[in-house]
Amino acid sequence: MSNDFLNYRTNTMNINSELMDAVECIHFYDKALLSLDLFKLIQQMFGNMDELRFSIPLNIDSNMLYDKNIKLDTTESLLLLFFHEDYDIKYPVIKRIFQLTPYIKELEISFYLLFQIKYHLHDDRHLYVICQQIRNLIICNYRDSREYSQDLDNPFDAEIQAIFINTKLSFYE
Repeated sequence: MSNDFLNYRTNTMNINSELMDAVECIHFYDKALLSLDLFKLIQQMFGNMDELRFSIPLNIDSNMLYDKNIKLDTTESLLLLFFHEDYDIKYPVIKRIFQLTPYIKELEISFYLLFQIKYHLHDDRHLYVICQQIRNLIICNYRDSREYSQDLDNPFDAEIQAIFINTKLSFYE
């Protein structure tokens, strides 16, 4: 999905609401800024959506970043399958996506992204609460994690288990 859907929706009067209710997963692939209006439309039109996927680095507009009212309450699965080296700088964007999906039960995340944001997740009490309710954490590209975690005082697995205490951990390459 991209902001183009918003343009299509505003230019078309006839959209089958039953078809929109049948949508269970939305996958973002657009590198452009994702707007608050787009997420409002998703909230309004896709009431049964339970999975949200991002396969490209997130880029949301400032209205979306600072708006705390939009939530996708039916979303139980969040996939963050990308990595970008400046995610310490972009952590507020990641935080906003977690706040957008406050009831997630499953998180599939790139090892690299999780490695970059793990300290924020532990120290941010709002996100820590969201992390506590996640039941299934799937870490992608995990084979490469050993070269990162072997030099740490506290092994990566233990750090992750401290953040996601009620979670079953799964790994795949």
